[in-house]
Amino acid sequence: MKKNIKKPNAILFVCNINSIRSPMAEAITKEWFDQKIFVDSCGIKFGKIDYLAVEVMAEKKLNLAGHKSKLFSELDNTFFDLIITFTKEAYQYVLSSTKTQSCVVEYFDIPDASLITGNRQQRLDGYREVRDVLTKKLHQRLFDYL
Repeated sequence: MKKNIKKPNAILFVCNINSIRSPMAEAITKEWFDQKIFVDSCGIKFGKIDYLAVEVMAEKKLNLAGHKSKLFSELDNTFFDLIITFTKEAYQYVLSSTKTQSCVVEYFDIPDASLITGNRQQRLDGYREVRDVLTKKLHQRLFDYL
């Protein structure tokens, strides 16, 4: 469901660990807006980029290899007017952390690719599916601003 807000100046993507979904969302959105909107991502727990996420994003010519995972609590700026979360835990955390801020906080139910089992090819296919679902939902949400 689309919220009626003006074009955001800054978008933040938040997940539990900032290793798969939120960095993917950051890379996709940065490509679309080409610095016209500030885009960042973070997690609520410490982690590092997932190598399979790097691989499937590279297939779309998006480089996550240099991504450094960071924590929500470490962010220097809290000027985001749109924050999209990918876990219920991150959603609740962000809601409680932004009570005094004027921002829209949303939750997108995107599967956790790290839970996909099977051989390497099956896992890659699962990561691709997460990437593609994420791309579709982001496009639906942000289309009016492109």
